[in-house]
Amino acid sequence: MLENGLARHADAPAVQRVPALVYLAELRMRTGDRDGAVAVLADVEAMELTPGDREAPDTVLATAAELTADLRP
Repeated sequence: MLENGLARHADAPAVQRVPALVYLAELRMRTGDRDGAVAVLADVEAMELTPGDREAPDTVLATAAELTADLRP
């Protein structure tokens, strides 16, 4: 359902997509889809966020950083 929503709203601003993508990455990691989680987190990292955008989802970006660190070999 989350993937469908992201696909349906692919034109949504990055600041709105980031929380959903980080949640998707966490779900993938918890269900054993390590490669899928890595791919989603790479997408998050590649997103162009303004400095203001980076302040708004501060805890979300912190979660993304934690997940990324957990997934490193």
